[in-house]
Amino acid sequence: MKWLTVLFLSSFLTSSYCYNEKRLLQAFSAFPNPYYATLAERAILPNVQTYHHSIAHLRVYANNQNADAMALLANEFSNNQHLYQSTLISAAKQGSLIAREQLAAHYEEAEQWQALHDFPWPLTHKQKTRVAMALGLPLAATAHQLVPIYKNEQCMQKIMLAVTDFKAYNQVTQLKQRFEKAFSLPVCLSQPVYFDRSKLQCDGAAGRRIRCEIRDKKAFSQLSYDKIAFFSETGIANASGNYVFMSSRQSERVLLHELMHLYGFIDEYPLKKQLAKRLCNVTKPTRIAKNLIVVPKKKEVTRTLKVDGHTWYLTNTCNQAEGRAYKPVKSTSNLELLDLPLPDLYETWLKQAMSEFNSL
Repeated sequence: MKWLTVLFLSSFLTSSYCYNEKRLLQAFSAFPNPYYATLAERAILPNVQTYHHSIAHLRVYANNQNADAMALLANEFSNNQHLYQSTLISAAKQGSLIAREQLAAHYEEAEQWQALHDFPWPLTHKQKTRVAMALGLPLAATAHQLVPIYKNEQCMQKIMLAVTDFKAYNQVTQLKQRFEKAFSLPVCLSQPVYFDRSKLQCDGAAGRRIRCEIRDKKAFSQLSYDKIAFFSETGIANASGNYVFMSSRQSERVLLHELMHLYGFIDEYPLKKQLAKRLCNVTKPTRIAKNLIVVPKKKEVTRTLKVDGHTWYLTNTCNQAEGRAYKPVKSTSNLELLDLPLPDLYETWLKQAMSEFNSL
């Protein structure tokens, strides 16, 4: 009976299409949809007070092929993704801008990047950028994600954060925020910079060290940075030369640890045998890093070492080699266990190295 009443009222009020459309739009007032505000601008009649009545009006006009009503009704099917999506597609094909906006937002939220790439209607600039990044495609030349942006262009040291996909872009953006909140260091991290596959290829797998190949050296040479942190989806973090390689899913403590290697610090856990032999087989006391002095192996291993009036403490770096390594702090540091704090002495030396452009 109620449905017949709605149909009767709907027919009674169709003195003109425009008037009827305004009745419909005003009837949407109780419908909890973010697009209602756009529709309500054209409404002139009293509100329908209940959600139930609003749905009834939507159904009436959807049955009369009103594409916007179809789009708004699609939310009723949100638990059925196939029906929800097909309803929006149908409404979009009939010209509903609301349906097109909702459909594009749905594809983005569901990370259906190829569907969004093939979207037959206009996308926003932000959506186009996200699609390209998600699919590893080039961006528009004006996209801000193509250049490193620093809070302070006069920084002593600029660390460019390089990513190759949209997921990593979001993860590294959050990583940057956490790093800057946790540590006060004289370096600037850039906003993540996106490189498509023609410019940068990063490979990483579980249990393997991450490696990245710069394919367009000219593109990199035109950017402003002192060192680069490259991000892959998986793999073992490491550092070499002026580069850090790590997973975009790793923590700010991993980034700190790897950056310390670029500024002259070495791990205090046992190095792999080949590397340990290269660094630790010395014939006289040698300072191989800011935080390590290595002495030749003796029959008796002493737990401490006096150097210029300062006590150094035996550590594990050279366990697989002939030499013995000593560090300047007694406690276990973040260079041995990531979750431990950065010792005050190491923080002082790190800040000095960052300010002086030193590597040792």
